[in-house]
Amino acid sequence: MARAWGNEAPEAMRAEQRLREELRNQYGVDVENTTADPRRSA
Repeated sequence: MARAWGNEAPEAMRAEQRLREELRNQYGVDVENTTADPRRSA
């Protein structure tokens, strides 16, 4: 969603990137990998 507003609201793009990083670093969730095995999330 933030990508659609990237030109008008660069802070939205930064927030999206931060969320992706936090999800990956803290919880091991890769939001780009939609084929992940749900049994691995806990």
